[in-house]
Amino acid sequence: MLGLVVLGPVVASCGARVSSVAQVQPRPAAPTAARPARSAPEFVADDDLHDDDLHDDDYYLVGSTLDPKPPPPPPLAMDDTLLPDTQVLVAKLRGAAQFVIGGAGIVNTISFGEKWTRQLARQPDAIAAFEWLANQYLPVPRLYAYWALRGLAPERAQAHFEALMRDRRHVETMAGCLVFNKLARDLAIEVQQEPAPSL
Repeated sequence: MLGLVVLGPVVASCGARVSSVAQVQPRPAAPTAARPARSAPEFVADDDLHDDDLHDDDYYLVGSTLDPKPPPPPPLAMDDTLLPDTQVLVAKLRGAAQFVIGGAGIVNTISFGEKWTRQLARQPDAIAAFEWLANQYLPVPRLYAYWALRGLAPERAQAHFEALMRDRRHVETMAGCLVFNKLARDLAIEVQQEPAPSL
């Protein structure tokens, strides 16, 4: 296998992606003995991570960090107590791929995720909807839910902040025209440091 070098950071025109410097060394020759079957990948603490545990089928490169592949989320049933219009907005937010608050791009456009979050915040059952989203596995909707609950129900938001502080997955976000990755917990800290949103 050839060594892979990703040069960065790269600053380009609007919409360009930025990657940090990362290099993967050539992989040593595979041992002659067959590798034993491995169970589904699990999250492990740094202290428990050993070289023998690093296999291509369990890890992927994000910037310059080897991240464990998260297990797929279990099938989720929509909370049928939510209003139909609320359920539509919840489904949209659950599919959001980026966490962007405050506008991005040349003309400072508000992201779809923020638009859906603000629309959902005006629903009569908004708090219940954001609680449902905040308890899901996916980090992007959890961050939007935490951001909204800071304005709607600060005492409930704090409990979800503690959970996000344990989330070490990377989330795609934007600043101006640049797209990059940050840890979910770092984005949660940024949200906490800002004034509560007026929704």
